[in-house]
Amino acid sequence: MEKEIEILFTEKIINEAVDRFQLKKDSLKKLGSFENYVYECIKDDNSYILRFTHSSHRSKAQIESELDWVNFLKEKNAPVCGPLRSSSGCFVEEIQATDGSSFFSCLFEKAQGSPVKVTDEQFNEKLFHQWGKSIGRLHTLTEHYTLPDHIQKRHELIVGFDTEFAPYLPSDKVIQKNAQDVIAQLNNIPKTEKTFGLIHTDLHLGNFFYDGETMYLFDFDDCGYHYLLSDIAIAIYYTCWFNDNTDEENTNLIHQFIPAFISGYREEHSFLAEDLRLLPLFFHLRDLELLGVLHKKWDVSALNEKQQKLLDDLYSRVKNQTPIVQFDIEAMVVHLHS
Repeated sequence: MEKEIEILFTEKIINEAVDRFQLKKDSLKKLGSFENYVYECIKDDNSYILRFTHSSHRSKAQIESELDWVNFLKEKNAPVCGPLRSSSGCFVEEIQATDGSSFFSCLFEKAQGSPVKVTDEQFNEKLFHQWGKSIGRLHTLTEHYTLPDHIQKRHELIVGFDTEFAPYLPSDKVIQKNAQDVIAQLNNIPKTEKTFGLIHTDLHLGNFFYDGETMYLFDFDDCGYHYLLSDIAIAIYYTCWFNDNTDEENTNLIHQFIPAFISGYREEHSFLAEDLRLLPLFFHLRDLELLGVLHKKWDVSALNEKQQKLLDDLYSRVKNQTPIVQFDIEAMVVHLHS
């Protein structure tokens, strides 16, 4: 979290949220603080997740829009962690900071199951299949989601690139040119009801738990209107990014991952094998997004060794337009047709 936000996030704000959601005092356990402050907490002897979002990151209307969709998915029996109302009946509670800005607090169900790492025995084709099935389920359900009149529409993520990520990219001319090219290519992809809609956009290993059969999905903070293919690209991208594999090992892994993942996806939603040819473009987009957000969040003049390597890898891929993983796309297209 940015230093200026850290200063504003006081115990008084935390305690106010505890009171409004009627949580057990002194039960909070901090889980994260990258874009939001996230805590595990206790209410009526059960565990929940309490999230604080600063108004510089999201407006109240944007958060209400996120939670309306998540609540819709929950009501349709999707395996998502739904929001809970406060004692005043609100999904979002606004708590003012000392400078006049606000923190928005929300309470969510805690996911069943447990997190999965790439080194776990459960990280296998059964998981990949369920991963695809879960995303396909969201895409199908959302075709029937109607935005209520009082709810603000989530933004289009490609349009939002110019304000959320582009201002923080390095001034390097090659990086700037490649970013413009990627956005231009994305804008040329036709949008239809079957290819474009409201999606999670960030369903990687860190945003679901798994109990061996079912995935429980959470962290819809970045949800927005985008090509459905982006959800598939993100799953592949982070499957490679979250390990220490060589390029060859990642290529072999993705040749296992994609057939199992798409098989699960197709149980819930249609998928054209030819769309695999667009995956490298979405890999490039995520590289650019990460390059922007990390420059925003980190002091690049004081990086540790791990951070420096991560940024160096991103610089290299963006400047050379090299996807995070390379595999035989044409062979995979043929395989998915068979």
